[in-house]
Amino acid sequence: MIRRKSGSTATCVLAGCVLGLATVGVALFTKTAPSLAAADSCVTHHTNVEGYDKGLADAFGNKGYIYINTSSVIGSLHDDIARSLAVIFPNGDDVEVGWFADPQAGYHNPTVYAEWINHGVDSGTQPDTSFSLSENSDVRFRVENVGDNDIWRFVVDGQSSPFNYSPTMEYNYGQPLTNSEHYNSCDSLYTDMYDLSDASSPGYWQSSYTNLECYIDTSVNDWYFHKISNSELDVTQTSSTCPGP
Repeated sequence: MIRRKSGSTATCVLAGCVLGLATVGVALFTKTAPSLAAADSCVTHHTNVEGYDKGLADAFGNKGYIYINTSSVIGSLHDDIARSLAVIFPNGDDVEVGWFADPQAGYHNPTVYAEWINHGVDSGTQPDTSFSLSENSDVRFRVENVGDNDIWRFVVDGQSSPFNYSPTMEYNYGQPLTNSEHYNSCDSLYTDMYDLSDASSPGYWQSSYTNLECYIDTSVNDWYFHKISNSELDVTQTSSTCPGP
């Protein structure tokens, strides 16, 4: 989630391959992903489809709406899925906010979470079960450093107080990242993320990303990143071009 069971992609930041206030907006119609493969063909497969703001490597925050998948998707999961926004630091550490579901760990409903990697040590998923997420809705998430003090705040749905804080990290800023992730080939990667924005200085939010681009797609040519604008993307099974692993 970017809780990487099979190794981190963020470490390639060092090599130059750089890797969200408002109320919940309930979708007026169901956003549906294409039918997935038959259950007997399902295999364990860790996949990330990620985007990033290519034009801002020193962001102090990342925010936007993330779509919460339908009950049919979440109720039939084989393994962990996550949809998140992150800020990746120059040394490969990161801070991340979003939602996940993991039936193997007892999280059968979409659940808010925060996570961070600090000095190379992953905090693991930090769930917040006090906030209820509705399936087939759009929810705003935000991760930010407002004090310029290496401590990051995790906020959901424009709540007045963060639901979690990072420890003191090594960096005040980093590269904004979007992430759709699964661990089983039959689980959906469909997402829509919009009103994306990042902070070019503490508390100063831009109107959109500067230059939203695909970062990486590790699926087996079955899920694809699509840039709609500098503030919106989706991941579907309609073909597109994006870097591989």
